[in-house]
Amino acid sequence: MNASGVGFYILKNIKLHALSNIPPLSNDCESLWLEILTNQGNFVLAVVYRHPVSNHTLFREMFLNTTRYPSEHKHLYYICGYFNINLSNFEVESNIKYYVNSLISLSCKLLISKTTRVSGHSATIIDHMYTNDNKHDILSGIPMYEISDHLPIFGRMTCLHVAFLCDIA
Repeated sequence: MNASGVGFYILKNIKLHALSNIPPLSNDCESLWLEILTNQGNFVLAVVYRHPVSNHTLFREMFLNTTRYPSEHKHLYYICGYFNINLSNFEVESNIKYYVNSLISLSCKLLISKTTRVSGHSATIIDHMYTNDNKHDILSGIPMYEISDHLPIFGRMTCLHVAFLCDIA
């Protein structure tokens, strides 16, 4: 099974390097991890795409293990993407509750809590954004642009002068 593909559009003046030592999340998942270098401090920015029919348990364990890397190295991180895990089912699906509670146990907070994909028969929260940043003001949201079959999400860290938009079609 092939995953989709991920990427970033980065302004020329942004200093960064790819984190090649982050292990792959799974064979049916794509991710890109960057360390962004700023005068106010460095942080990790990642984008993730998880194929909808991939093994949820395997992905969860590998993703949780991967999010430990930036924390162990004292990096702030911002992770966004198309996770294909419907957070609106938090109360009714134990595997989703375990996933969210595991992220929270790693001092990770969820920045997107509204519907990101609406169809004629469902409304789901499958695009996610996470951070371990409790120090800075973060503006996040869902612009109402129909770029693909789901809505994009964005994050802006005001004191770091960084903003990003995430949409994976």
